[in-house]
Amino acid sequence: MYIVTQVLNLLCHKELEKMKRTYQPSKKRRRAACGFRKRMKTKDGRKIINRRRRAGRKRLAL
Repeated sequence: MYIVTQVLNLLCHKELEKMKRTYQPSKKRRRAACGFRKRMKTKDGRKIINRRRRAGRKRLAL
């Protein structure tokens, strides 16, 4: 039983080494998702921009 546990632990460790982190930053992708022009396309996005204007934010969007 001990050997089986050791083998399973090794296999799990190998799998974890292959796993990639979930956040892979990209300026292009982030701008496309959270940028000013993207926000202005939708009604809710415009609400966000206006709310940030009212709050006096220096940066309205990315």
